[in-house]
Amino acid sequence: MGSVVISHLIGTVSLIVLFGIVATNFTIHYSLLQLEVLAHNLQEISEYVSSEISDLVTLSYLSTGDQLIFKVLEIPKTVSMEAYNLSITSSQGLLRVVTQPPLRPSVYGEALLPWSASENIRPYNGTQLGDPRIMASFSVSSASEKEVVVWCLKEGERITFGLGLMEG
Repeated sequence: MGSVVISHLIGTVSLIVLFGIVATNFTIHYSLLQLEVLAHNLQEISEYVSSEISDLVTLSYLSTGDQLIFKVLEIPKTVSMEAYNLSITSSQGLLRVVTQPPLRPSVYGEALLPWSASENIRPYNGTQLGDPRIMASFSVSSASEKEVVVWCLKEGERITFGLGLMEG
């Protein structure tokens, strides 16, 4: 009689341990998959923003006269239920659009802009735009109540571009 109870006890404990291992394995793989999806979506947003900046700079470069042009970005407020920050960074002469959630700095998307930093084409450096509708910024949050825009300012031969928020 004692051997039957011990056999059932060993079997029950084994099943509980097996279910625990399977559940843990599933949770780990699911979490990794969620991070991959988040990184992929952030990458797509970075590439979209980079493309829009490139278009504006090209339009400014081909135009005559000084001007400020901007475009409202059609980006989601959240990715995988997380807000994210957009910024333009420069390192080693290369310009990048970086999309990154503030709570997970190890997960991000980035896209190179098709030119390097130069005297004639440069990212926003704190200068005033002269248009009260646009608040230029080094970094913008997708969770902002205002619309996120990319803008490009041509003054003479110098082109400055960046991110900003637009008043209603």
